[in-house]
Amino acid sequence: MNIENEKNVEIKVVGIGKTGNSALNEIIKAVEADFVAVSEKQENLDLSEAGIKILVAEDFEKKIQKALENTDMLFILAETDEVENVKISTAVAKIAQSLDILTISIIAAPSEAEFAKTGKAELKQFADIVITVPTEKISEEINKIFIKNIKVIEDIIRERGIVNLDFADVNSMLKNGGTAVLGYGIAAGENKEEVVVKQVLNEILEKSIKNARKILMNILAGPEIGLDELSKITRALEKELEADEASIVWAYAMKPDMEGTVSITLIATDFSDE
Repeated sequence: MNIENEKNVEIKVVGIGKTGNSALNEIIKAVEADFVAVSEKQENLDLSEAGIKILVAEDFEKKIQKALENTDMLFILAETDEVENVKISTAVAKIAQSLDILTISIIAAPSEAEFAKTGKAELKQFADIVITVPTEKISEEINKIFIKNIKVIEDIIRERGIVNLDFADVNSMLKNGGTAVLGYGIAAGENKEEVVVKQVLNEILEKSIKNARKILMNILAGPEIGLDELSKITRALEKELEADEASIVWAYAMKPDMEGTVSITLIATDFSDE
């Protein structure tokens, strides 16, 4: 893909079902993207503030294809509480794949086992990466987690820092990545570089990253952070990886108001044990 300006990367967010439609109303305020609400029920669409609303009906696939025209990256949001949500997500992902769109599905489910029962394997055939939000293990609102997951990737592409990644970098790391997990951490003080990596790993609930072959990471830190400190972060992370030839790609932005502090967000994908 040839995209001259990363700010012009066309991102769309599709919310499916009651939870997905409701989430869009909050995400609209936080993410620079276009929004599509999809549901089998008109009452869900009526409550959505999305610019495009599509009722699952006979002409559903044609309308989805039109809605996804000229899209570079797609997020699909749903919860497994409604029986057909994963099936609809899979249909959307299949159309996105035919259009060569980088597709990230973020699905809220009680557990990986429950998600598997509702069609995760089928969804993985068409979405580039699939992220599970394990609702039985979290206390945070699903909408906030959806926003956090989208912002991790959006910020890597759109924010300009000292070390930048562009859409091509993100696309190469996430394309056909399969299952993905996300982690977040922030630390200050002595040994903060090692501490922040431990925080991130402790926060990941769904799957150990040890078998991940690709890590995409965004680092934010104060002005005192230099190459030595950044190298400490990557080395600490490398120690946790067992996969041969694991690739870590990172962006770094200096934030004057974060003096003495470092935060990282990472996406681990392309697991060798899948």
